Amino acid sequence: MEIILNANEIGMEVAEIEGDAVFFYKYNNLPSHEELFNQLKRMFLDFHSQIKLYETRRICNCGACTAAIGLTLKFVVHEGDFSFINVNQSKKPYGADVILAHRLLKNNINSEEYVLFTNNNLKDNHQDFPLPQNGSENYEGIGEVQYNYFLLNRCAELNILNKYHNFLIMR
Repeated sequence: MEIILNANEIGMEVAEIEGDAVFFYKYNNLPSHEELFNQLKRMFLDFHSQIKLYETRRICNCGACTAAIGLTLKFVVHEGDFSFINVNQSKKPYGADVILAHRLLKNNINSEEYVLFTNNNLKDNHQDFPLPQNGSENYEGIGEVQYNYFLLNRCAELNILNKYHNFLIMR
């Protein structure tokens, strides 16, 4: 978690840490698409660099430590309307688009690592990511939601990882 939190270069706020997930949000001053893609790349590369180092340098062979090398990342990027509610002196975003962002993690993408963009977020292809694939989900109470996604396990094929971390090898 700390790797992901420390890789936050664009000033996103942490709404909460939810088990093995971090819910970030950005209110006003939205990043450009290039800044957003660079942020996702940084989090992905920093995370997997740490996992690879951990795999080769760990001294504990308990179940949790050996399973850590199988951890993966999924990103959901959604732009929408939300308000804030105060809970125990913490400001939390809430609203239909916050619910949708959470629901988008339940999808039919057949991959353990991806970046999912709702269609209102993806305006340009980014040179360092593969061509986006299209998808949609039908959520009860929301309806059909169109999205695009990139499979991050293909990043090694595009030499993204070698470009930034020569020692990082993805499986």
